[in-house]
Amino acid sequence: MGALMVDQAHYVLVSIMIATTVVSYFYYFGIMTQMFFRPAASDEKIQLPAGTTAVILITVIGTILFGVMPNLAIDFMHSNFNQFIDFMR
Repeated sequence: MGALMVDQAHYVLVSIMIATTVVSYFYYFGIMTQMFFRPAASDEKIQLPAGTTAVILITVIGTILFGVMPNLAIDFMHSNFNQFIDFMR
């Protein structure tokens, strides 16, 4: 929209942007079609190792915890890494 709102509108730039957007939609729609609409190779459930399950569970709990209470992480950083404040500037 910004390319069209100037005194001398850049119609060539706008047409290139529209054309590349249409091409990318067709490209990514093909990938989405392969991911979601292709039949599965087998109907068996995925078996994850215990270590992978533990890591996923820890990251999910951490994401929910720090998403709900972000001050926990901020207070921890301020109390333990405050001496590095000069280095960060």
